[in-house]
Amino acid sequence: MPEAGATGSGGSSVGSGGSNVTGASGGAMAGTGGSGPAASGGHGAASAGTGGTGAGAAGGSAGAAGGSSGAGGASAGTSGSGSAGSTAKAGGIWPQAGGPDGTFRADAADAPVTWSVATRKNILWQTDLDNEGQGEIAVAGDYLFLTTFLPYSGSKTSLSIEGYAIDRSTGAIKWRTKALTGNALASGMAYQYSDATSWGPITDGRYVWFFNSAGHMGCWDTMGTPDSSGHMPAVWEADFQGQDSSFPYNRQHEPFLAGDNLVLLSPLGKGMNDPAPKNAGWNYLHGIDKMTGKTTWVAADASTFYNTAIPGTLPDGTRAVVHGRGGPHGVPERPVGLSLTSLAPGSEGKSLWQFPASSGTALYNMSWDDRYAYWFTEPSNESLIVLDVATGKQAHAWSLAKTVDIRRWDATMKKYVTMSGVNVNNTADWEYTGMMHVVPDWHSNIAANGYVWFLTVTNNNDRWGVHTGPPHCVGRVNVETGKVEYLEIPVGVQRAAGQAEQLLYGKDIMTTAQDAKGNDVADDAQRSHTDGWAAPAFYPPPVLLGSKLYFGTTLGITYVIDATAKILDESAILGYGDLGPLGQTWSLAAPSYAGGVIYHHSSKQVVAISASASN
Repeated sequence: MPEAGATGSGGSSVGSGGSNVTGASGGAMAGTGGSGPAASGGHGAASAGTGGTGAGAAGGSAGAAGGSSGAGGASAGTSGSGSAGSTAKAGGIWPQAGGPDGTFRADAADAPVTWSVATRKNILWQTDLDNEGQGEIAVAGDYLFLTTFLPYSGSKTSLSIEGYAIDRSTGAIKWRTKALTGNALASGMAYQYSDATSWGPITDGRYVWFFNSAGHMGCWDTMGTPDSSGHMPAVWEADFQGQDSSFPYNRQHEPFLAGDNLVLLSPLGKGMNDPAPKNAGWNYLHGIDKMTGKTTWVAADASTFYNTAIPGTLPDGTRAVVHGRGGPHGVPERPVGLSLTSLAPGSEGKSLWQFPASSGTALYNMSWDDRYAYWFTEPSNESLIVLDVATGKQAHAWSLAKTVDIRRWDATMKKYVTMSGVNVNNTADWEYTGMMHVVPDWHSNIAANGYVWFLTVTNNNDRWGVHTGPPHCVGRVNVETGKVEYLEIPVGVQRAAGQAEQLLYGKDIMTTAQDAKGNDVADDAQRSHTDGWAAPAFYPPPVLLGSKLYFGTTLGITYVIDATAKILDESAILGYGDLGPLGQTWSLAAPSYAGGVIYHHSSKQVVAISASASN
């Protein structure tokens, strides 16, 4: 781990066994995380050595999503009053995967719209990681928190991961956890459909909670003192039920904080204080006391491990969470469809309504807003079902295919052309072969600004028994009028220092899932080496920062889209970000944002991104 040593332009300081850190001015630093004095780095001042507590770690840290504060800290958490349809102020924290209030929406006016690790554009610093991880980054006080697998040792499956605390100013790794080891089915590394690192950490500034989705979690004190090997001792650790080996490894839940409880999704019976399950093997949302690790409540309605439950606030002020059931491989939870479950103190886990669905699966982010919850049905009658969030009753059903507008890239004319009022089902795929049906890409959806947005599954010909398209598009549905628009976006962005940027449309692009040492760690390389559009991958959840939407794909490309665009055409594309050279980069993480900086990571590195970077 790097120490907080000085780095100037081209300078370096080296200790034993450290990770490489590169600052904005190009200096590299690596070390053991000792207690050396702070000094000027590539961006700002480095914190004191391991275990040092910069301003905000205790007294000034913002509170996390449940509204709780760190010891002695002033709470700035917003989820106690934020609405699922509004955006909480991001400020200097990103306490969990879904941001300040868990909705993946935040009020931010200055988030960067373009960056490049490939050419070091708008990069404050970048730090090598021990191995691949695909969960989001939590940010509070002086630290970033994330997880990866342990260093690669030859096996591409594992039950063990590790958590990191990283100095947010310099990228120096301040401490790690010891191995967090799960149970049941071992996770393949860099799997397109989630892995043991998929669940992002949660922090309230004073404490951080790390999760191994294979069945282990714990609490760490950010003001503690690491041991001589740089590992921080845990306040507590506990097991929960890992993935049943009769199913593939698909665990797409994101833990979130509700009051003083961490909300997890797993079968019951293995956790501390778990009640006996009503239905053995079914997955249930349940609250875990953040300071003891004990189960405090269980949802009445079950959920599938495929879905990402989203918390929010109803118009009457009731805290609640939308979650779903239904999916492939014979997942058992019933009935297929959606539930709204209370998170209100004293009523946690109470079912407020159920929506039984006749078609569709819960392989999505259960994004909702002040008025509506949403459900996708599947071909051949692909639709967006709009539900009154107060009652669960259907308000609208909008076709995803009938009478839509498509703006596509014409490779011959080298410009966008418009197809107005077309029926996608009667339209030939202009990039591949076949008449098209629409399937929103799994976990690529978000409700924002009166629309439901998503990416489109592209050129899949077997999973639904139809040909999917339109190819490589961002889609949106106006939830009140049903107007549907699709905009083709480039599959890849080719960048290299000193060369003109190239946007690559309409082609499949392969990549590798390498760690920082060049080991390709993908267990299922046949699918994980693809761009994910056809597989289809469990893409990172989109994030709304102010008026900007951030969509990511496996290639490490982020598309920044104007969420306020009156027409979804090429002018709505605000910029692109990359996490490394095209075809050599892999990521299924979503960006996090705090204090004007985007924090993001690939299978190789974690990076800090700012338009003010001096490069």
